[in-house]
Amino acid sequence: MLCPGNLFAPPGPMSVSFANVPLPLVIPLNIQPQSHTPHISSHISLFENSITDPSAHLSIPSLFTLVFMCHHINPQSVSTYLSGICNLLEPHFPNVRSLRLDPLVMRTLSGMKKLRGGFAPCRRRPMSEEDLNELFLQHDTDNYHDCLFMAIILSGFHALLRVGELTQPDSLAKRSFIKLSLRNSLKLSNYHYSYHLPYHKGDRFFDGNTVMIESLTITSCCPVRRMMKYIALCDELFPTFPELWLTSSGDTPSYSWVITHLHATLGHEVGGHSLGSGGTTALALAGISDDAIQSMGRWASDTFQIYIRKHPVLLHALIHNKSAFATT
Repeated sequence: MLCPGNLFAPPGPMSVSFANVPLPLVIPLNIQPQSHTPHISSHISLFENSITDPSAHLSIPSLFTLVFMCHHINPQSVSTYLSGICNLLEPHFPNVRSLRLDPLVMRTLSGMKKLRGGFAPCRRRPMSEEDLNELFLQHDTDNYHDCLFMAIILSGFHALLRVGELTQPDSLAKRSFIKLSLRNSLKLSNYHYSYHLPYHKGDRFFDGNTVMIESLTITSCCPVRRMMKYIALCDELFPTFPELWLTSSGDTPSYSWVITHLHATLGHEVGGHSLGSGGTTALALAGISDDAIQSMGRWASDTFQIYIRKHPVLLHALIHNKSAFATT
């Protein structure tokens, strides 16, 4: 018989003994340790009754799947996986979401998060103004690819975009022309530029968004000047191509193309979300209100706050130039 200690062994093929034993031990973990003993015995009884009760058979496989998945991936990600599974099964099994929200399933997931969770999320650090200056020193040339790279980076930073929203996926199967920003949507002036960002999974009306970026004359990394320089070269080489972002070969830049250039200068601590999180953090440090940041980043909820990579105490001190605990 398995005990809680050897649940931490390296994952292997799921056996019958593994599937039958951990569930009564896992579910009580969603409560405090002081209450474990009576709840473990009650859950063992519950499972003995569930196995013989035909009406409970629908939820039991879900519990086995939960324990199996939580031993192979981070339990914090299991909820996302289950949502995707429910989305695929719902047309064929209309009650699958009610099974997903079954108390037994929810308690099992909560217990597995406590048993095998507790890992700090691995997030790439946000880009800063210093990073932009370092990239500018490396790529401030008349080379076509340098101009393209800097235009993409500055657009992503100031428009709070991810690298994935500015490029094509590396996988050919995931590429779609309707998700590309087009050259004819670009409106460029000396003071700002804007273009149309096609819809994404959070855009339920499929209207897309208009990205607008202002000129910054007080800095050498002015996004408008970088865009003007890139567009002049692009229109000269590809006057009839519809895409906004194009490499020297006439292809849309891929995700790995931008990330490789980023890593070459800034190292592997930055990633695809570093542009958006860097711009969001910069706006927060400038004292921009939360609702304005949410609107500028096209977020439908307050999830944008995870992009502000400064502790609230430190953020308050940086904005107001004094400690949050100062009374005078």
